[in-house]
Amino acid sequence: MIEVPVLMYHSIGSSAQSRKYKRFVVPRSVFADQLDRLRDAGIQAITAGQLVAAANSGNADDIPDRPVVLTFDDAFEDFASAALPELVERRMVATLFVPTAFIGRRATWLDDIGEGHRTLLGEADLRAVQASGIECGAHSHSHPQLDRIRSPHALAGEIRVPRTKLEDLLGEQVTTFAYPFGYQSVTVRRAVSEAGYLGAFRVDNVRSRPFDDDPLALPRMTVTRRMDASNLLEAIGRRRTSVSDGYAICKRYGWRWARTVFAPASRMHRPQAG
Repeated sequence: MIEVPVLMYHSIGSSAQSRKYKRFVVPRSVFADQLDRLRDAGIQAITAGQLVAAANSGNADDIPDRPVVLTFDDAFEDFASAALPELVERRMVATLFVPTAFIGRRATWLDDIGEGHRTLLGEADLRAVQASGIECGAHSHSHPQLDRIRSPHALAGEIRVPRTKLEDLLGEQVTTFAYPFGYQSVTVRRAVSEAGYLGAFRVDNVRSRPFDDDPLALPRMTVTRRMDASNLLEAIGRRRTSVSDGYAICKRYGWRWARTVFAPASRMHRPQAG
């Protein structure tokens, strides 16, 4: 059974104003070391789009023997200033998931945890990123908790608009989607499919099985500040088991129950909760 680690990064940098968010800020030196260790181990990076295309075609030959997918949520400016140079130097590809309402603007969905000052890449920046070989995927329009949207029209807009905007901006088909906060449901997945995406990503912190998992709910693994290169290689080397899958399911539904019981959840990213 083929398993592919799909890694999820947020910010590549040195600081965070919020203690809650600091764990998602990976220092550039640590990121560079991670890439070197992946390359030295013979692990080959592919894009989320390549993984999804292989999943939909059923052709395992389209996936290298030792693959990894590097994904970055939110399209912060530090992707271009810190992550991209390291990727380009090593000729490694990645996928950047963009919440299109905030292109060139600050991340107001992080205001409540003191990280709303973070600015996203502008239109020209995204074109330059794409020209460097980076795939751009959709991360909704305004970064809401999609599974809490009750209006079918509003839900469809949050999912369709970013695909249209990115395709108009970049002149390239957008086939992949990442759920904000990792939150999704049957209704959300159906809307993603109806919007024309071929694959979408949640967060369960286990490796993806592209030929067995639902292509609209492929799991990713969170990369945090405390994961050095050795920790990362160890994490992506673990095969999925019934125990790890069961833990992920319990955690996902437990958090969904908590969000329902305790009313609006924090708008902070909680990648560990799917």
